[in-house]
Amino acid sequence: LSSCASTPERTADPGVAVEEAKNHIHYRRYQDAIDSLETVRVATVGTALGGEVQYLLGKAYFLKGKYLEADSIYSSYLLGYPGGAYAEEVLFQRALANVKQVERTAYWSLSFSKYIPDDRDISSIRNARILFTEYLSRYPEGERAAEAREWGVLLLEKEGYHEVAVASFYLRKKRPDAALARARAVMDGDYPPQVKEKAQRVIDKAMAKKGKNTSDKGADNGE
Repeated sequence: LSSCASTPERTADPGVAVEEAKNHIHYRRYQDAIDSLETVRVATVGTALGGEVQYLLGKAYFLKGKYLEADSIYSSYLLGYPGGAYAEEVLFQRALANVKQVERTAYWSLSFSKYIPDDRDISSIRNARILFTEYLSRYPEGERAAEAREWGVLLLEKEGYHEVAVASFYLRKKRPDAALARARAVMDGDYPPQVKEKAQRVIDKAMAKKGKNTSDKGADNGE
């Protein structure tokens, strides 16, 4: 028995919620899609439909510009449905979500353009590159393979420039040994030639600095 004053909560139909979400996404009503999917997300975990729910939820968050949330949803999908129907697209989109987390907008020549800075925390850049590499390993002939390769090259370059910048920072702080260690790690890595060229410049300057320090100490000791 229930009081006539109480209204039982309506249990959302997963199939209906999915179709509603698809319609919302089509018309760019991303928050409405998220709201529809969240009503059935827990109830569909582990089911065949649950994979589609998580895929669409991640997609809605991504399109809304909530890249951290999209990354989390995509990660859950890949854990729960590693061989699912959307696994290939989800893996690529998860990598892209990490890129989007660090991507910035710049104003150049009377227009706006996107760029990826290499002078900040690059953990998302590194995560994205690892995910693109995983995509290529799992889907070497995948629909987005060419894009994944391009992203991998660009992101590796960004990582390398970041490491060179750190080495240069140590050099400015009069820590040539630390600068050498960082720059030599770049030379030993798989970074592109233009990055290694800059790393070599840091090495040359650090070696010159060490030599000057040695000669200065010798002069101080009367040698």
